[in-house]
Amino acid sequence: MSAARFAAAMLAFGACALFGSVRQARGAKAVADLASFRGDLVETENLMRQSRTPLPEIAAKLAESGRCPAFWEAVSRGLAGGLSFREAYSAAPKPELPAGAAEVADGLAAALGTGDLQTESERLTAAAERLAPMLSDLEKSTAEKGKLIRSLSLLAGLAAALLIL
Repeated sequence: MSAARFAAAMLAFGACALFGSVRQARGAKAVADLASFRGDLVETENLMRQSRTPLPEIAAKLAESGRCPAFWEAVSRGLAGGLSFREAYSAAPKPELPAGAAEVADGLAAALGTGDLQTESERLTAAAERLAPMLSDLEKSTAEKGKLIRSLSLLAGLAAALLIL
């Protein structure tokens, strides 16, 4: 066996393993994005309910200390510029959310900022409650897919290495 063939085999194995790791990281990022967005919605609802803080002030606070700062910074700028929440939301760079969660977020954005604090708080609570099972399902499926992807990528890498050798 030549050193070149051995190197090629290790390269093939490494490439397949790397592919599996990248795919697994994408799944973990999707879970983290959804968890962060949901956490910010819960924080928004808490601030509205407990301290009666208006939405523009909440957006500014979350831009500084929230889990999705780029999103809240853009929303805060839009609200400060006179846009409605829906318009500011539309212009903001959103976290990458799964389709169902994005629909919940879009629906919330369409209605948020149009009612009194009690109504807004209820809308935020309802959205967070709808996102909770989606997050749980995403965590489970990501863990299952992660194991499968890791195993398949290692097996594919091993098969490629054996074919080269």
